[in-house]
Amino acid sequence: MVNGTLDHVGVVVRDFEATAARYARLGLRVASKLVLTERGVIRGYLSDGRNIVELHQPLRADTPLAAFLGGRDEAQHHLCFAVDNLEAAIAALAADGYALAPGSPWNGSRGRNAYLDPPGGNSLVLELVEKYQA
Repeated sequence: MVNGTLDHVGVVVRDFEATAARYARLGLRVASKLVLTERGVIRGYLSDGRNIVELHQPLRADTPLAAFLGGRDEAQHHLCFAVDNLEAAIAALAADGYALAPGSPWNGSRGRNAYLDPPGGNSLVLELVEKYQA
């Protein structure tokens, strides 16, 4: 059993600014925005002070996120759960058939993260974050 709490919902979008403006009408504001040129993505967090939506805008057609997005304007990509022990959570989910995605785990801006691909590729990707201690 993995003991985690929902941290955020990840969405891949074609246009960060247009999507952020649309979600602003619903009370979400841009909390942070980074252009990660080496990864070919703009990544930012929108928040209403309680909930977080993470937006990813591919900058190049040759990135995995661009391939995921395909011809859509936006698509839900993952659910992220905060966990106390990243390795234990990875092991528990691996026992359920999840596979560690290439490049995982990594040190992110808010903690140590990992993407896990679902069994059979038929459901949402899971992201886990073990947040850095303050």
